[in-house]
Amino acid sequence: SIAAVAAVGMTTAIATPTHHRWVPAKDKNGNVWSSEQFDVLDHVAEMIESGDISNLSTMIMACAGSGKTTVLEGIIEVCVNAYHDDVKFILSIGLIAFNNIIVDLLNTVIARVAPDGADYEARTLSSHGNRTLKHWLNENGNTGTMQTRYSDITRNVILSALGEHE
Repeated sequence: SIAAVAAVGMTTAIATPTHHRWVPAKDKNGNVWSSEQFDVLDHVAEMIESGDISNLSTMIMACAGSGKTTVLEGIIEVCVNAYHDDVKFILSIGLIAFNNIIVDLLNTVIARVAPDGADYEARTLSSHGNRTLKHWLNENGNTGTMQTRYSDITRNVILSALGEHE
């Protein structure tokens, strides 16, 4: 997605790369996305449109202040744009953040832009793990099971969260 530069007579034309139609041109503050941010947003949009979302799991690893939360906000907007383009693209989205400050910010964005009936939610990793463990226990055991088979349960919960099953 590198912009191509071509000389045309006495002028220079810069061809801007095309991005998926669901990707907003700018972030919520009016800033143009970086090429790395566009790559993530394009990837998410293309996976949604292709219908290949069963394995759509995107991890954003970057330093502090690099725009990770802004990209998560952009992903929410991509999903909303997909829904507005075609209702079949309404999704259930779980966003995992490191702390409650980011979770609160993402849930504010979700409340502002999510379409009616959409199941969009942001949680901390700890909250997600706790909910996953409780769900697993409700389906497969009880608190007595947890005390006697904690290591097995933890292993199964982790494998389940990673999409792997024994």
